Amino acid sequence: MAKRKSLPELRKSIDTVDRKILELVSKRAQIAHQVGEAKNRGSRGVLDVAREKTVIKRMRTDNPGPLGGDAIEAVFREK
Repeated sequence: MAKRKSLPELRKSIDTVDRKILELVSKRAQIAHQVGEAKNRGSRGVLDVAREKTVIKRMRTDNPGPLGGDAIEAVFREK
């Protein structure tokens, strides 16, 4: 039977995950900025509603939980 983690161990795990989330969100924002620049160079509108809907649908479908689909959608809709 697996040993239960102590509160400090759990908090350390959360801190590690938080750093990874921050790194990935920052990386995603950098890429999104590059996409916007590429669209501007091509004289295309920055907002692609169809693409946004596709991404949100995929994230909702791939979501393993425990957060609900609305919470996941809120994360990916933030600018």
